Amino acid sequence: MPYLIADSQKKQAAVAAKKVYSELSQVIMLAELDHGQLEDWPLAQSSTIENSREFVNTYIAPYYKGLQIISEGMDDNWGTGVSNNGVNCVTSNGTILSISQVNKSIFILADINGYKKPNLMGRDIFYFNTATGKLMPSGWQDGLTREMIFKGYTSESGLTFSCKKVKNSEEDDYTDYRHGCTALLMLDGWEFRDDYPW
Repeated sequence: MPYLIADSQKKQAAVAAKKVYSELSQVIMLAELDHGQLEDWPLAQSSTIENSREFVNTYIAPYYKGLQIISEGMDDNWGTGVSNNGVNCVTSNGTILSISQVNKSIFILADINGYKKPNLMGRDIFYFNTATGKLMPSGWQDGLTREMIFKGYTSESGLTFSCKKVKNSEEDDYTDYRHGCTALLMLDGWEFRDDYPW
């Protein structure tokens, strides 16, 4: 019975993660019709709540039906957020989006079940950004493989991505990054495979 429950939870989470990615991609595409290509948007170099709020109000909220800003910065009710300078929104179906812009890129954490637990990256929270020039899972790069994600890899920006515990150095304790889990899910066709660290 526990296996069937976990399998059902995985299927629901995979469908919800794919749906939010599709919705966000559609929102960006609609905003591009009014504001030109994403690469030409005047995104801020520095991250502030004011910059993030202005970005959401200009490029996201008008195109995401039912989206409402609920808080700014790290959300104590939620227990997370994309950054201290992000804007947290809720969609009409209860998904929480934490959105920030920095270094001319957009960063989005999407929690598919809102304030409910477990609030774990790669399980109910999925991480996207536009560092590649379009919305992709955070850490995405050309030639990315499952093996790279499981082993842990350093992105072109110098950040470490994985979907399991990785060790930074001999002196470092193992730290659970899990920032590569969204990329793994997408590589696997939006399906949690048996070796996925659920």
